[in-house]
Amino acid sequence: MALFCATALGGCVGSEAMRFDTTAVRNDEAAGPDTAPLLRLADEMKAAGDSEAASRIYERVLQDQPHMNGVRTSLGQTMLDRDDASGALKHFRAGIEQNPDIIDNYIWAGKAYLALHQPRPARAMFEDALKKDSRSVDALNGLGVSLDSLRRHQEAQKAYVRALAVDTKNGAVRNNYGLSLALGGDFDSAIAELTPLASDEGVVGLKARQNLALAYGMKGDLVSAARYGKADYDDEAVRNDLRVYGSIERR
Repeated sequence: MALFCATALGGCVGSEAMRFDTTAVRNDEAAGPDTAPLLRLADEMKAAGDSEAASRIYERVLQDQPHMNGVRTSLGQTMLDRDDASGALKHFRAGIEQNPDIIDNYIWAGKAYLALHQPRPARAMFEDALKKDSRSVDALNGLGVSLDSLRRHQEAQKAYVRALAVDTKNGAVRNNYGLSLALGGDFDSAIAELTPLASDEGVVGLKARQNLALAYGMKGDLVSAARYGKADYDDEAVRNDLRVYGSIERR
């Protein structure tokens, strides 16, 4: 099944429609008295969405203390937030070379590869991460996204099931699992997985409603597809998506 783009879905169905939990945990080496306040400021800016300002501070710290692998990871994350996936990837790969035992850089390198529409090297990064921690939910989720992007949906679903066995309440993983089921043609199972998520008021609910519209549309139930589409988008966007769904359903 070809991946496709639709207006209300906000991009192509594939890695862009999949969702990660992007909460980062940074375990820095002991920061000196001059560095710690700078890192706190940068982290606050990053959390507030000012990735550009945060990047400048992280870069300043790394110039003086290039050994701080966690800061390198944070810099890569801010660059990824600014849609500079190539620049971010360089930092994540440098972090891996600097300390190959830190799992975070493998996971984030995988995410950067996905942002660059390169699912094969992304898959390799997530698999390397899983060699270090076979129960990493983020790595399993990323592996699933990579496999879905390669149209290997059954293998992707196994990765999501493994992740959900570790964290049954992870909405992002369950959302991706539901989308994978839809892309693999199991529309009823996809709808069953996604429907409980649709009432969430945050990003998980938004993505679930988008993916439910997709699942119903691919199934041929355009009435239900429109109902979920109209929950978040205007009539014109929904009509555009329905045309796409109808085209897919006829293939």
